[in-house]
Amino acid sequence: AASAVLGTSTLNAPEHPVLFTLHLFNLTLALDYWMTFGLGIIILGLSIISLGWLELWSSKKSLYTRGVYAFSRHPQYIGFLLLIWGWAIAWPTILTLAMAPVLTVSYIDAAHKEEKELTNLQGYKEYASKTPFML
Repeated sequence: AASAVLGTSTLNAPEHPVLFTLHLFNLTLALDYWMTFGLGIIILGLSIISLGWLELWSSKKSLYTRGVYAFSRHPQYIGFLLLIWGWAIAWPTILTLAMAPVLTVSYIDAAHKEEKELTNLQGYKEYASKTPFML
């Protein structure tokens, strides 16, 4: 009864091996292998999103084809997909596992819609013929 009050379980659940712990603001966060792997994917996704935004903002061009845009026509969507799936890997809850496929389909659909709007832009057809849609 005391364990139920304290929120602990009397079951012998297997422990996750901890890679490292962080001590922030009087809280301890322990990261296991999957959380660390997912966090790495999240950081990669955020980096791609940030780099894409920075490149577009600083270019002031209507069609930007260098930097991360030389490898993919939609690198920011790739970044968002990495963020979504990294989150699902690191913290697999019912919500993250249910929403990851839904958001994936939504972002791919948004990229296809964006493609239709960009086809009339000067130079886009040539760019699209040389650069992958995503990866």
